[in-house]
Amino acid sequence: MIDNLRPPMPIEIGTALGTGSAEIESALKRLAEAHVLVLAPGTPYIWLAAPLSGLPSPYPVTVAGGAQYYGICIWDALGVIAMLGDEGSVTSLCPDCGEELTLRVRDGAIESQDYVVHYAIPAAHWWDDIGYNCSKMLLFLSEGHRDTWLSARGLRHGATLSVVQQWNLARIWYGDRISPEWRRRTPDEAQAVFDSLGLTGPFWNLSG
Repeated sequence: MIDNLRPPMPIEIGTALGTGSAEIESALKRLAEAHVLVLAPGTPYIWLAAPLSGLPSPYPVTVAGGAQYYGICIWDALGVIAMLGDEGSVTSLCPDCGEELTLRVRDGAIESQDYVVHYAIPAAHWWDDIGYNCSKMLLFLSEGHRDTWLSARGLRHGATLSVVQQWNLARIWYGDRISPEWRRRTPDEAQAVFDSLGLTGPFWNLSG
């Protein structure tokens, strides 16, 4: 996905590995069941290999050198930058008012902004419906715009992060994503990451 700017098809993976596409589809299904990646509903095709999205989203990312990708949510969009060199930008629109919002990262530091990030779904339920959950991890112009957007949809306040908090989370979570030694965190390891960033309380409790 990094080199070709799109997910590989099962037949392409099979050709590269010298095996049939049926075996690759079975392997992709197992990876999806283990929450390592997400397949497009009802298909064997990769939708998400976090932090990269195989489909366009409201969070386009440009990294150093000009390559462009998508993250399905603001967390993953910043994660793309963390994974690919700590230099880049994310441009989106405030979901409430439509104003353009841009976040820039240089030398591993994010430019200060008054924007806020809001998560609507508690951490223990993120994988109940990962697509719906990611659609509710949003970047807002301000807390006021967050509140207006939530009220109009009858949604309760979940958790709000500053831009700096969100960048720190993305950097820890995805900074080593393309390392050969990468493995998915255990629930205890993930909880420790949240705790280290001050993301505590019932909303962040992975055990529900």
